[in-house]
Amino acid sequence: PIKFRAWGGAVRKYMVYFSLQNVRGDYYEDERSRDKGNHLAIDREDVEAVMQFTGLLDTDGKEVYEGDIIQGESLLPMEVMRHTFQWAVGYRADGMMRDDPLDWNTVDYLNSEKFKVIGNIYENPNLLGV
Repeated sequence: PIKFRAWGGAVRKYMVYFSLQNVRGDYYEDERSRDKGNHLAIDREDVEAVMQFTGLLDTDGKEVYEGDIIQGESLLPMEVMRHTFQWAVGYRADGMMRDDPLDWNTVDYLNSEKFKVIGNIYENPNLLGV
């Protein structure tokens, strides 16, 4: 199944992981907490962002999602995002994402690089110098 995660929350902010079959009416049910016998969900109206799984795993086997911050052996921290029908990674300059597509590397570039997910743009924006 296609996997997603949502960021938001009315009182405190948190991440919820789900697939389309876990959309329940007005909320997203977290698959990871359900599998552990807990129940975590987020109301759709409290969602600030929805991010899709890229299909890639980092060197530790962690799933890579849109909005993740990755770092490789020869790389500065970079943000993963969708860019014109493909997954790409790019650097932030002075807190702003570069608009020039030439500043982006496609996911093919990552396949040759050992990288780790070190955070995401919602919980750890400071990793990008924001």
